[in-house]
Amino acid sequence: MKKLKLRRSPDYKIMVRHYASNLRKRFRVEVADVFLDDVKKAEAMLLANSGLGVKAPYVLMGRNIALKEWSFDSGPVPYCLVFDVDERYVNLITLWHGAGSRSSGNLVRIWDKPKSLR
Repeated sequence: MKKLKLRRSPDYKIMVRHYASNLRKRFRVEVADVFLDDVKKAEAMLLANSGLGVKAPYVLMGRNIALKEWSFDSGPVPYCLVFDVDERYVNLITLWHGAGSRSSGNLVRIWDKPKSLR
């Protein structure tokens, strides 16, 4: 099996820095450092096991696509890493924390409608 490389999108980098900065301001530098270590571990896990994650429907720049999601915990908070795997790269697209609505500039997570609304 071919060794894949990791590729981080600008949005992914921004979100990692945003969460780390927020933890640094709200708590302590050590809490942000633990978060950054957990992100590195999650990245390494995905790189070693690119089959991890579950497919989820998204709209990216007006097109319906399926991306993969993989969740990991850092302290008491779950984070969701959104990524795609191609023949050369594990593409890290964005990072969200917690649960609920997931959307950013060009990317929106499509949620299934409850059966009662179908």
